[in-house]
Amino acid sequence: MIATFDKESSLQILQREHEKDLIRDRAWQFAARQTLIPKLLEPSRLKRRLCYLRLAGRGLDPADNRLNLFAKGVLSSIWWDGYSWMQKIAIAGWFVGMAILPLRIAHMLIGPALGLSNRTLGLRKFLQAKKG
Repeated sequence: MIATFDKESSLQILQREHEKDLIRDRAWQFAARQTLIPKLLEPSRLKRRLCYLRLAGRGLDPADNRLNLFAKGVLSSIWWDGYSWMQKIAIAGWFVGMAILPLRIAHMLIGPALGLSNRTLGLRKFLQAKKG
């Protein structure tokens, strides 16, 4: 089944996921008892924020802008231990594309990032693989 891309429903989904991320942050801070030390953000969280920024024209966080999310996304992708090096390069490339490409072309990157496209079996295996 191929899902169709709907901007408004995608924005609503992204906003709900961001709210869940904020709740997880507060829980992590409470559990760690370290409210002053920021945690490395998950690449998937930054991907959602960058998608929202590109679709809505404004960020979910007041500090969100293309350059900020691009830099954080590339660094997070490289340092995230859940990805193989090939995945790290691919995801970092996604952040580069989303930051510099015109919106019409960036739309092609948003669908797969949100799981809204018909991914081939090989791509699904690549995105789910975890290698050290």
